[in-house]
Amino acid sequence: MGYITQFKLKVEPMNNNLLKEEIFDITIKDLMRGIECKWYDYKEDMLLLSKQHPEHLFILDGYGEERWDIWRSFYKNGKTYTWKFNEVILLPEFDEGLMQ
Repeated sequence: MGYITQFKLKVEPMNNNLLKEEIFDITIKDLMRGIECKWYDYKEDMLLLSKQHPEHLFILDGYGEERWDIWRSFYKNGKTYTWKFNEVILLPEFDEGLMQ
C-alpha cells in the first residue's frame, strides 16, 4: 500500500518533442493529461528533467489522498520551489441583506 497522488504537468513553452519523453515510466503527454499514481521520487525526477531541458518551465500540480494535500511545484534548469495550500476556507454565514 502507498500514497497515491494525482499529478498534472504544464510545460512552458510547450514543445511537441517533449511529449514522448518519459519520467518514471510515464510520458510527459500522460502527465499533462493528469494521472494518479505512486511517484515517490517526483522531485528528483522533475529536477533531472528540468536540467535536461533548461529552456522550459515545468509546473507540476499535486492533489494527494489527504484533505488539503494540494501543492504546485515549479522546476526550471535544476532549481525548484513548491507552494503548498495551507489556507483554511471559511464559508460565509447567511446574510439576508445580500439576497437579490
